[in-house]
Amino acid sequence: MVVKVDCSMKAQVESFLEYIKARAKDPAHTKNGDAIADFIDGFMVFELKRLGKKDEDYIEEIQFPDELVLEPLKNAKLRMDEIFNDFLKDPSGKTKTVTPTIAPTSGTSSATPTDPTAAKQPRTGNGHKSNKKRGLADSEKDHIRAQFLAVNGQIAEDTCVEIKKHSEIGTDVSIFQVTGFVTYMHRQIAMGEFEVTNMNSYLDFLKSHRALWATYDSDKYRAMRADVAARKAA
Repeated sequence: MVVKVDCSMKAQVESFLEYIKARAKDPAHTKNGDAIADFIDGFMVFELKRLGKKDEDYIEEIQFPDELVLEPLKNAKLRMDEIFNDFLKDPSGKTKTVTPTIAPTSGTSSATPTDPTAAKQPRTGNGHKSNKKRGLADSEKDHIRAQFLAVNGQIAEDTCVEIKKHSEIGTDVSIFQVTGFVTYMHRQIAMGEFEVTNMNSYLDFLKSHRALWATYDSDKYRAMRADVAARKAA
């Protein structure tokens, strides 16, 4: 089951800033200190101030195993059936006939039935209107997935910009949809749905990215990986 949610762009930028700060400490970037500082001062600080005044959102797709969704619903239905059957039976075990009560109307007016489709749907994300023009096409997802796997899942935010520029990605696709699908790929690995070629190197990468590591190492996703492993073993 795939659930689409609106995610905070401010939170995404903050996570990216944490990644930059962590990578800046690497000896490989000793000569890049000034460039990194200029990028943070000239771009990141400006973006965080702008998003602090009015946050934006992007669409993220999260996939849950069907068992996690369907099993609780099945159990709840069985329980409701038991309660309803008990309600219909009198002490002798015979079934009662329940006649629905219709509220009387006044004058010539009649009550207007409630349209169940008019019920408000639960709000997802931060409640802001999405700027997405359309969903990603399968070919676009395949291209992003291929680029993700090509770097063993160790994909930086600036890489998403380069992916967005590729001819395979439509001009009406936002950068937030690209970064959103990359985040979805990380969650797929966290759920145990698949692995990259070098998981040890990938996990080291996650540990330098606080938000991604917090997701992967959470009790929720540990349980998901254990469930997937058990199903594959069976």
